[in-house]
Amino acid sequence: MAAVQTSIDVNAAPETVWALIGSPDSISDWHPAIATSPVSDGVRRCTLEGGGSLVEAIIEHSDQGRFYVYDVTEGPFPMSGYRSRISVEDAAGSSRVVWDTNFEPDDPASEAEMVATFASIYQAGLDVVRDRCQN
Repeated sequence: MAAVQTSIDVNAAPETVWALIGSPDSISDWHPAIATSPVSDGVRRCTLEGGGSLVEAIIEHSDQGRFYVYDVTEGPFPMSGYRSRISVEDAAGSSRVVWDTNFEPDDPASEAEMVATFASIYQAGLDVVRDRCQN
């Protein structure tokens, strides 16, 4: 099982950061790789910039806890068992955004490359969150 965890510190209140990223259908508003991200009946359907799509089941969502969990059920990556969680934590008046995932690559030899790819994708989104929310 492969694992990725990416985080970023944001000089803004957790409520401010959660207001940007807390709704699963808002990912297209802040992630540069996602063109659209409507949610219907607990399923997010993302259209990717440059083509392609992802279908993701929203497993858990908590505004009070400032996190949500989703599974990729269809997508362009050769893997299974993809489960991801994005959260906003209080960091002494500022915020820490944590995005992590676990998945099983179809080809174990591709694990390191896939981990690096997801880490880069997550970091690109987290950089935008920081830039938009930072005081």
